[in-house]
Amino acid sequence: MVDIVHHGITFPDAPRVFDLHWDDRGVITTSRGARRLHRAPVTTEFIVAWSTSGSRLRPHGFSIESDMSPARRPVIVLHWGDGRAVDLGVMAEALRAGQEDQRRRDVAMAERQAYIAERTVEVHARLRSTQAAVGWAWSPQAGLKVRELLDAPSLVEWQWAAAEHLIARAESAVVAAQSKVATAAAEVEEADLVAVEDAEVRAAVLAAVQHITRFDDDLATESNGVGWSPATSKPGHVLAQETVLDAPRAVVGMRLLRRHPRQVPEHLRSILGLAA
Repeated sequence: MVDIVHHGITFPDAPRVFDLHWDDRGVITTSRGARRLHRAPVTTEFIVAWSTSGSRLRPHGFSIESDMSPARRPVIVLHWGDGRAVDLGVMAEALRAGQEDQRRRDVAMAERQAYIAERTVEVHARLRSTQAAVGWAWSPQAGLKVRELLDAPSLVEWQWAAAEHLIARAESAVVAAQSKVATAAAEVEEADLVAVEDAEVRAAVLAAVQHITRFDDDLATESNGVGWSPATSKPGHVLAQETVLDAPRAVVGMRLLRRHPRQVPEHLRSILGLAA
């Protein structure tokens, strides 16, 4: 192929780059004036360059035609209309700049992916820690959201915020439950303290509360006669975390146990005077 002179204008030949094999269609007249049209099947070299520097190649006449060839392969269409040949040195510099931009984008993407992976591990760890310690404080709906977050292999910003919100809700619910237990303990009558004045009885109350708590896996969401009920679940979990119960808290615990006597082990029922 050679340069073509048309109406006094020189239309240069297509550049020998990217292993492209050009088909010269000659000079055509378009709404933008005369153009020399070349077409070539895409090559791997061109696609690599286009993927990183497409916007930098367009000023040099390159564009990808939207139509498909009979072989169902996209073709490269190269237009020139101003009689100006491609400056390969300028184009090479544009490619280098495009590749450098792509390299920076790749580095930024890799850094972001690494950060997302690190944050996902951290958020999952915080959720699991909260779930293990005070998962009982979440509502069933919140618990479902927690499971969805834990099942997700990768979390992004809005999910990090959602996880922190769920953790904060659990912490607030714990404080509220502890406050209710403390209030109930403070309102215990003197006459009620007599039944738990023996340390063995208070220890039995704690053991029974902890026993029922261990079977409260569904967090009172199912009516199966196992674990706490919705009304007793949160105070039961609060008391189960104690190592020793004082007399007022033991009275609160006894009130809970009276609502679930059949779940109290027999040897503890005998100490507490609970009927099955």
